[in-house]
Amino acid sequence: MAHTRRSECAIKAGIAAPTYTWDAENRMVSVDGVAGQECQSTWTGCYVYNALGQRVEKQAGTTYHEFVYDPAGVETPFWLPIRFYWWVGLLLTTIRTRLIPV
Repeated sequence: MAHTRRSECAIKAGIAAPTYTWDAENRMVSVDGVAGQECQSTWTGCYVYNALGQRVEKQAGTTYHEFVYDPAGVETPFWLPIRFYWWVGLLLTTIRTRLIPV
């Protein structure tokens, strides 16, 4: 069951505040998203976690990032980011970043 929260100060001031959504384990799963839906490129951010509770994916708009951890559970910097671009005709539709071992 996901739950959301908006900034009470921003609501009182009439400012459009981001909506944060958490999963049942109280981990943030989206910013400006809709609970229970697949991540959309129009959302500010989406996050995916593994069974150990570590964030393993982050998508912000069309930018995608994977997190890799060593056996001790520490995020490892020993990965080289590779960017993939998807085109439809002359229109750039998606940019994804994948990490490969160095």
